[in-house]
Amino acid sequence: MNAAFTRHTRFLRPLIIMLLAILMACSSDSLREGEKETIDNILRSGLEMGDDPFVRAETLRALELIDDPRVVELSEPLLDDPSPMVRVAALRLMILHDHPRARQEAMANYNRAGDAEKRLIVATALELGSDTLRRTMISRALRAEDPRQRRMAFEAGPYATVEALQASGDETTLRRTALPELGGFVEDPDPDIAALALARLTEAGQPDRARAFIERFADAKQPLEARLDAGRILVRSRAEMARETFAALLERAGVYDAETLGLPQRRIDPQLVRVAALGLTALGDETYVPSAQEYLRGAEVEPTIEVLSALATNPSDDAAVSLRIAMRDAREPVRRAAINLYAAREDAQPDALISAMRIDDFETQKLIAGQLVARFAEDWRETLSARLENEEQAAETLRTLQMVLRSEEELKLIVAPLSPRLEALAASNNAEVAALAAYLLLRVEADGELPEAIRASTDPQTRQAYLEYLATSDTPGQYIDELRANLFEDLFVLRLFAAAGMWRAFPDQVRAPAKAGETRGAASDSERAETATTGDE
Repeated sequence: MNAAFTRHTRFLRPLIIMLLAILMACSSDSLREGEKETIDNILRSGLEMGDDPFVRAETLRALELIDDPRVVELSEPLLDDPSPMVRVAALRLMILHDHPRARQEAMANYNRAGDAEKRLIVATALELGSDTLRRTMISRALRAEDPRQRRMAFEAGPYATVEALQASGDETTLRRTALPELGGFVEDPDPDIAALALARLTEAGQPDRARAFIERFADAKQPLEARLDAGRILVRSRAEMARETFAALLERAGVYDAETLGLPQRRIDPQLVRVAALGLTALGDETYVPSAQEYLRGAEVEPTIEVLSALATNPSDDAAVSLRIAMRDAREPVRRAAINLYAAREDAQPDALISAMRIDDFETQKLIAGQLVARFAEDWRETLSARLENEEQAAETLRTLQMVLRSEEELKLIVAPLSPRLEALAASNNAEVAALAAYLLLRVEADGELPEAIRASTDPQTRQAYLEYLATSDTPGQYIDELRANLFEDLFVLRLFAAAGMWRAFPDQVRAPAKAGETRGAASDSERAETATTGDE
């Protein structure tokens, strides 16, 4: 009997192992047969979408969200992609995972890039880079001709260092090294950098650093451009020591108040008069606010922002009104500057910011949302609650929240208190409203239950946001059935984030897809070794 049992066991063991393997393949605890290849094909096809750089860039973003070092090698062939946004997205992966060649590739791409791409590379290095890469990029960008690059590097380097030391109270390092280094930027050719340096030095107890600029501005023997540059730096740094000089120039010019601004000015260049009027406006003198407002008429972008910056620190209601109007300016740089300047005022009103969110521009909406969360969360929640009660405004309000609130902190502060109303909207007969409300509830409750309203939604934006959330959640494995259901969706972006979620759910079972431009051929050495080991068993 024992011999017979042994013989039957010998024949049954392979069958049992095979049945277990089939059960495992069908389990939600493992990848099914062919799913490795499906994930591989989705990611590879996205990286090889030669006629659509947006798809390549979005695929690289999905790989970034996967947060697995093995995906880095996929980015390497795309460092030379024809599209700048694809090149930067590929570089982000290398920097994110601190690849041994990250610094080398970052500097090589930076050296051959145009200014716009260089700014993105600098921003990426500052956001994700190691301390070594950050220092290298700051040093390089500070020598750039592009003022926006230099400003980014200055603010992240010397300026931030002084700010941090002041906050920590490290006076020794501040006095010995940081302030002297910052002082070297007071004469920077970029007046914004010079003004930032001067303002920080003044705050650190060195107001006399403004004296050289005051003397230059007041000296009639100096070239006009030198005087204008000195004046602009004094205006932007809010140098209190310059108040008397500005007032004296306006008096000599016959500009005693706004009503006389249009009269002929005696021997004083109108540009100098403008600088002095803006200087006193920035220092809080309300007399010249109407003059500053006149300078806004027909002004180009940079002069407009310069005037708005002077008005921003003036306490008058008229100054605030100019900023509120500028928040709706057709020019994006003006809008963004006005929003930041207005929100920083002590008398800023939440209604003005909330009203400005109606402009049809995602970046502007996101910027305002950040300001509202920071300063006026309660007021904004009250407005949102009222709009969600309004049937005509509900969908637009929900869509805005879906787009502009991304961080867990923002969602907890703004959306979580609205949960009772969102629950009612999730049961709405309006499919769009129900799906959006259900998605926001999922973000703040995250209990693993997937509302049917989202599953049934046909709106691409909502579906993408939903799948991206599932893919990047802390436990994507609990959503595996939903991710699997979207692996074969018609819309590529849905397949993409489903594949990303599957990767994160089974990181030990997936295999990195072939690099862009390569095909999956024979099994890799590791796969052959795995097969050989399985065969031996």
